[in-house]
Amino acid sequence: MKLIFNKENDNISIQLIKGTTTIDFTYVDMIKELLTDPKIEDSTFEGDISDEEKDRINEMLKKVQDSIVVDDIEE
Repeated sequence: MKLIFNKENDNISIQLIKGTTTIDFTYVDMIKELLTDPKIEDSTFEGDISDEEKDRINEMLKKVQDSIVVDDIEE
């Protein structure tokens, strides 16, 4: 899963890349994607997002990714 963060006029919008399709971000879609594949790829930042904001977003995404537990069931 890959996320695109775009900041314009102090508003940050988020889009999620699902396969080859870009959709508006929802937490439900994010959780579904993480349960399918718990890896979050490096995000894309557009607009006037500061380095500090990028660092905080990346830190938050790392915590989210680390909190996903995937059971490896062997048959």
